Amino acid sequence: MIVLPLRKQNPLHRNSKRPGLQGVASAVAAVAPASTGGAAASPLCPDGWPLWCLLLSCAALAQIAEKHTAWGSALSAPLVSMLAAVGLAASGVIPVDCAAYGVVWGYVMPLAAACFLLETDVGRLVRDGGPLLLSFLVGALGMVAGAAVGALALRGPLEAAGGGKVAACLCASYVGGSVNFAAVAAALHLPPAVLPGAMAADNLMMAAFLAALMAVPVNKAATAVAAAAAAAAAAPAAGTAGLAVAGSAGQGPAVAGTAAAGAAAAVAGAPAALTAEGLALILAAGGVTVAVSQAAAAAVGAAPFLLLVMAAVATALAEAARWARRRLGGPDEPVFTGAGQVGTALIGVFFAVIGAAAGSLSCLAGAGVLAAFLSVMVAVHWAVVAVVGRGLLRLPLEALLLGSNANIGGSATAAAMAAAKGWPHLVQPALVTGSLGYAAGTLAGMAVARLLAV
Repeated sequence: MIVLPLRKQNPLHRNSKRPGLQGVASAVAAVAPASTGGAAASPLCPDGWPLWCLLLSCAALAQIAEKHTAWGSALSAPLVSMLAAVGLAASGVIPVDCAAYGVVWGYVMPLAAACFLLETDVGRLVRDGGPLLLSFLVGALGMVAGAAVGALALRGPLEAAGGGKVAACLCASYVGGSVNFAAVAAALHLPPAVLPGAMAADNLMMAAFLAALMAVPVNKAATAVAAAAAAAAAAPAAGTAGLAVAGSAGQGPAVAGTAAAGAAAAVAGAPAALTAEGLALILAAGGVTVAVSQAAAAAVGAAPFLLLVMAAVATALAEAARWARRRLGGPDEPVFTGAGQVGTALIGVFFAVIGAAAGSLSCLAGAGVLAAFLSVMVAVHWAVVAVVGRGLLRLPLEALLLGSNANIGGSATAAAMAAAKGWPHLVQPALVTGSLGYAAGTLAGMAVARLLAV
């Protein structure tokens, strides 16, 4: 990958319509920070370690705020990191454009995406996903349709906030996650000043949509029977772990709820302890994933779909590492457990750079119309889920709810919902299904861009 030069020297800006074929760096260079004004001409920390210190501190502050404060949890760590950097840039402490930001766009963001993808257990998803996987795919199609409808219905007001490009980015985020938003923004050359407002609307509306999903009533008696049957069927293949889940599922709603909470704590809420060996393996595998994917995408002319190529490479690498460890007598478990935590830490720095590029709180002005767009998009998504998923395919309601949650919020919120609703047999499939969005989100966003001809 190529180290990005300063924006003024970047030849990619001569052709802003289509990205080049130089992999991640060339794809993201097109949307790399452009000066938006509002910051001091000579920032206090123009570059070097003082600047990196502040970027890393924004990411750390965001994680602390999300975990330990109500307001941080409501806003989400990416948005907190971005707003902190907006404040620093607006006050003239950090620049809105510098070489360090190119390093983050060219190296840190792709490495974060690779880390997220390395922890996606595709084999388990195919084996155990079943109705939940199908619900997720139906929901993804509904989100694409909703983005197209919302963009056309709000064409005039939406134009000032980024038009069809921001619609495609938000669709990518609501099928996948933040890394998909960034990948589509890079491929479509979304103006940097639009990004903070779009992310603010994205995160704030997501909380409302997830609350609505949690409020949908489900027939608890039918759910308990389905949970017991699923756990019993899984017991022969799952060994003692499967038997433990089956036993908890058959003890009634109160005990099942407690077991689900424990399952969520073990699977979603309690991160795996990272060792120096594990961290080194994750970073090395992430680097290999990005390097191979960049070369492959450039060779076939598919730079805008780099994240899809990365998903295939990361899956192959993770399965190969798992096979090798099993052959050497090790446990048959994913090798890169904890990679998602590394990706979360890295992506915080990336969102700090997005905030710095905006340079002013005026970037949040377009969040209102984007909230309206998201409402239309998700309403159409839910309509498709109801008509196709429930009406035509007769999928279970709990699978439809979790599939929609995995679309909108991701793997962690889907697993948490499964635990809170008393569906312990769906906690692990919800986690894996949600992580599939990292592979599918970019494709969904680019499909919307193609539909809207942007």
